Amino acid sequence: MIHFGRAIFTRTRVLRALLPLFLVSTLPACAPAPDGIARLDLASQPQIFSNEDGYYAGITVMVHPNVNLTHKPTALFVPMGLTQELRSAYAVSEGVSRQVWQCMLNEGTFSTLELADMAPPYRADMALPLARQMGAELLIGGYITYYFDGGSTGDSRISLQLEVYDTRTGAMLWSMAHAGMMPYQPPRDFILLEVTQRMPADPMGTLIASVAGDMARLLHMWTDPEECPPPSLGSSSNGESAFGRF
Repeated sequence: MIHFGRAIFTRTRVLRALLPLFLVSTLPACAPAPDGIARLDLASQPQIFSNEDGYYAGITVMVHPNVNLTHKPTALFVPMGLTQELRSAYAVSEGVSRQVWQCMLNEGTFSTLELADMAPPYRADMALPLARQMGAELLIGGYITYYFDGGSTGDSRISLQLEVYDTRTGAMLWSMAHAGMMPYQPPRDFILLEVTQRMPADPMGTLIASVAGDMARLLHMWTDPEECPPPSLGSSSNGESAFGRF
């Protein structure tokens, strides 16, 4: 089971949030703060807003190569399979797969990354012959292992497993998993003020972009470590290779 860290609303944060309210308490009214965190109107209850970014489990790598590549390979991306029983399984598979594929394109992980949008959901034994036929060096696919879209009024959760195969040998090069969640919290009334958590317009899209982007950057460190920006010191002790974190 994956456990997500939850930020705790501490007394310090409350005091810091109240500080701008105290500073302007002598004024008849105050417009929203430039960063949108606090809103003071003496005719109504003061409000504090916090933007929800989500919580992420961190990438779990099960299989990885031992060396970086010397060139960016060509790859074929096959729609991800959905392991849950959902009525809209095909639509979920297609929608999530396109977002993951787009994240990899934006990251520039591969020299060419084609989407096999007409192919059935991912199965390595079926997708490898297709990738060879299309002349791709790598096959990219995987599974949506958990999907729950709560929209703007509920929790959203997603878990992805990504696999990379060498089409020439049929060997698995990468197997990794990542997950994220975005919890919904109703406004919290602290008598003196109200704290409101602002959800993004598309919570599930935000989660997918972050989870897929993390995995795309890890692969980018493998396909072109010189081009890929080094990770922060908190995420890896080696800025030149992806393999210092394993």
